[in-house]
Amino acid sequence: MRTRSFAFLATCFGAAACGPGLPGNFEGFGDIGEDTDEDTDEDTDDDVGTLDDTGPEPDPSCVDVQLPSQETVVWTDFFDGSHGDDVVAVCGDEGPDYVMTWRAPSQRTYNLVFFPEFGAQLQVHAGAGCGGSFLGCGSSQFPSTFQLDAEAGEEFTFIVNASTSDDFFELDIAPAPDPGLCPFGEIDTLPFSTAGNTSGEGFSFASSCGGLAAPDHAYLFEAPFSGTYRFDTQGSSYDTMLHVFEGSCEQATLLACNDDELDSLDSIIELELAAGQEVTVVVDGYGASSGTYQLHAQFLDSVPEPPACDATALASQETIGVTWSSIESVDDSFAGCSNFTGERRFTWVAPTAGFYDVSLDAGTNPAALALFPEGCEGSFTCEVSTGEAEQVVSMAAGQALFVVAEWQPEVVEAVNLTIAPAESGLGCGEALPSMVPIAIEGTTGSAGNDFEGSCSENPAPEREFWWVAPATGSYRISTNGSAYDTLLYVRDGGCEGSELACNDDSGGDLSSQVNLALQAGQVISIFVDGFQGSGTFELHIDAL
Repeated sequence: MRTRSFAFLATCFGAAACGPGLPGNFEGFGDIGEDTDEDTDEDTDDDVGTLDDTGPEPDPSCVDVQLPSQETVVWTDFFDGSHGDDVVAVCGDEGPDYVMTWRAPSQRTYNLVFFPEFGAQLQVHAGAGCGGSFLGCGSSQFPSTFQLDAEAGEEFTFIVNASTSDDFFELDIAPAPDPGLCPFGEIDTLPFSTAGNTSGEGFSFASSCGGLAAPDHAYLFEAPFSGTYRFDTQGSSYDTMLHVFEGSCEQATLLACNDDELDSLDSIIELELAAGQEVTVVVDGYGASSGTYQLHAQFLDSVPEPPACDATALASQETIGVTWSSIESVDDSFAGCSNFTGERRFTWVAPTAGFYDVSLDAGTNPAALALFPEGCEGSFTCEVSTGEAEQVVSMAAGQALFVVAEWQPEVVEAVNLTIAPAESGLGCGEALPSMVPIAIEGTTGSAGNDFEGSCSENPAPEREFWWVAPATGSYRISTNGSAYDTLLYVRDGGCEGSELACNDDSGGDLSSQVNLALQAGQVISIFVDGFQGSGTFELHIDAL
């Protein structure tokens, strides 16, 4: 029988940060480094990570297994009362425990992901054995996560405390994700099929289904219609996993994930998307699995018919407006942007080249606005709103715009369609022409330091530019060829818009690069910043 170690008890008993409420330490599952200890006492131990790590030597006699000293480890096991209760439970209830040690093979940050079957808790200690300094608890949500900063050769002990008499668990260890470049590709047609290989790629995404220890590929997709979409990996050569996240190359909001559908190693996701909704579809692997995959996408509903091309012609003037009652509808021929029952169609010819603001105000009624800059049977952009739908479109002199105005007549109110020149300064800083490719030179010398991106580490002057995407598609924005260590971030809309991407030192050099999926007419603000200083830069925008 192993001897129980009480060495930790004197160090951490009564400290609020030692309990299971310790926040998670993995991006997407908890806030890294954020202290949520709300105690009002005089205790100077504000966070577990500040505890003195010069405590007693760890006792190796309690160890159940020594994990391989590898960059990625996936360990599963079952334990019960026969293992004994040899370690004081800090991160859960007292019960049987299972003790693992692991030696970090290199100096880096590692992510731990813990999947218990019946609610066991994970606690992490320094050293190889029981009694080493306590480092923290896994996060309280499922799966439980923890981030570990390790030196090469440093040893750690992972203790699983069962809240019942027995439990089955999986522990994944993997290097913290290198965000790398996203997307790997784009789903630009339906139905869609492609093949790829994740072996040797970066670890960029994970979700509640797993995937932390496996490399992945991310694909951007913008739903052309409202309805049900299916994504699957049927035909892949390894145990795949799928995640779908809201937005472009973000993993803050998980829409769906799947592993091993229909008693196979393939993954299938079916979910509802709105027309124009942007998502990131990620091909991942179970555990640390990687290999050759196939990704398929299809629209499961009937493809909406294009709108009837008969329309009311509006006067070709820079500012034009038309008003009607919400109970006045011509017909309902188009369902590609919304399923609203009210519909009217218009054509308008731009008298001069420039940016135009097209808005549909339906009062308190839901509204949807579809713009067809290439004619009624061409591609379109869609905006759905609870009251006012609005888009900015770049037009050439004499170019015709086909407009479909839709609304749901819940209340009898006036509906207003307005087309007018867009206000200057739609974005931040200097305007760039709405075209590709773009290549400009400049300097950040003597520029102000007014903004920072999420990947900024040191204050540096920056230059701001804004640009309107000329067509729906994927674009690469880079500072290749710059003379100093640049940093690049992009925001949606103006100066204070939400960040779409941030990158520093792409491709192993000091330039920066981001890939974005944008809608036709979408305004973005581009910030050319520096890692520590300023200098001469090149800014490039290219279509992918």
